[in-house]
Amino acid sequence: MEDWVAETEQGDRVQHSLAARMLQQAGMEDRIPEGTDRHLFRYAGGPGLGFQPLLIEDVFHPRIWNSTYERGAFFKDKIVLIGPIGNFFQDEHATPFERPQKYMPGPEIHLNFVNAAIQQEFLSEWDGAGKVIVWVAAGLVAAFLAWKIERMAIRFAGFVGVTFGYLFLSQVVYDHLNLVVPVAVPLMILNAAGVMVLGYDFVAEKVNRLKLHTTMGYYFTPSVLQEVLENPGAMTAKEANVTLLLTDLRNSTDLAELLGPAGMFDLLNGIFEIQTRAVMAQDGSLEHFLGDQFLSYWGAPKPQPNGPDQALASALELIRELERFKRNLPEETKALFGYGVGLHYGDALVGNKGSEQRLDYGLVGRTINVAARIESLTKLYGVRLIVSGDVLDLMQKKPEHRLLDKVIVKGAAQPVDLFEVFTPDFPTLPSEKCKEYQDAWDVYTQGDFESASEQFEKLAGETGDKASTVLASRCSRLINNPPADWNGIWRMDSKDG
Repeated sequence: MEDWVAETEQGDRVQHSLAARMLQQAGMEDRIPEGTDRHLFRYAGGPGLGFQPLLIEDVFHPRIWNSTYERGAFFKDKIVLIGPIGNFFQDEHATPFERPQKYMPGPEIHLNFVNAAIQQEFLSEWDGAGKVIVWVAAGLVAAFLAWKIERMAIRFAGFVGVTFGYLFLSQVVYDHLNLVVPVAVPLMILNAAGVMVLGYDFVAEKVNRLKLHTTMGYYFTPSVLQEVLENPGAMTAKEANVTLLLTDLRNSTDLAELLGPAGMFDLLNGIFEIQTRAVMAQDGSLEHFLGDQFLSYWGAPKPQPNGPDQALASALELIRELERFKRNLPEETKALFGYGVGLHYGDALVGNKGSEQRLDYGLVGRTINVAARIESLTKLYGVRLIVSGDVLDLMQKKPEHRLLDKVIVKGAAQPVDLFEVFTPDFPTLPSEKCKEYQDAWDVYTQGDFESASEQFEKLAGETGDKASTVLASRCSRLINNPPADWNGIWRMDSKDG
């Protein structure tokens, strides 16, 4: 047997490993790597899987030797390593394999090395310069993905795809070229950059959404804003039962001539500010500012069972604040300043209307037209606030009111009951005179137009009630042309009566 210690040309003494000695004894000394550097090698398998461990005692058992090992033929042309296996020898070493079989006995490790030498399955890895190149490349790929792909979801998919692609490529190179490429650091660079970019995008998108939400909040009330954001661009209208509040500025043309464009603009903004606060304080939604007209509603996009009561509370607050606003106006402006408020309830279609390029969220339907007619009649009857019977019937707490009239407004087919709701900020008919108005009204509906005219004229003379004047004038017309099927309902010939 050769000595385990050899000498180099320089006279250095080199001690061969057990695996190298095995290769020497097998006549495969040329398979031993040159030099004394450490070498990476490929394992044939995990602990207990690459090579079959056999009990040495079985070799000396005649029956097993004859049957299992075929009288030694089983070991022909094989390298057999005889060595002890057991934890008590403290000869188990960690391997790249996963637990629970992570540790491999020393003899099995020597056999794996011998196998790698015979098969020439030694592994190489890139040097420092190669690693740096891969690290820089990982950073450049991350920068490219961050710069070129704007959509966050696609960029995230790109980072995931590059990660798994690089893992697959490194496995292919390892399997076929016996080359170990750096994996952990490049992927840490790539994914750290990806996480930072995605984090920045997430924060930036949150900031942009907040800005958008804040900006859109100037154009939509909270409930409508939520609906628009949840269903962007939806063109399908929904049916809803809504309570409408509509106001209109009186003498707008004369006010515009008096104040000029800038002054009129400031006046309207002051009015709209008051109206907006009054509506939003009662969880209402704003339809639009159309010239000097203001429309708001309850019951859409989400149902609001207390909509009629909320609308009335908003109307009363609106009138209170507008009267205060009026008192601070210059005398010329104050003399022209006036407005009416109408409340009505009915069905409508709500949603986006317009085109694919330009949308406007709001209401459509005959209820809106009737509400506009009701509001315009405040000027005819000389009152501030008219509510329809449809609204009044749904209020949980009825306000102090009087029946003004029963009419079919212009453009409508069904009659509507008109009620004045009293407000301390704009008194009309004293409450004690309301019974007299009702008595005159009862006579009027019975078709006794002469008696009704006398009662209305008397009441108008005593109180200056404009509604009594309107009914007295109407009775005079009916005296001369009494209808054949009178039921107390008057059809309006124009939007103002």
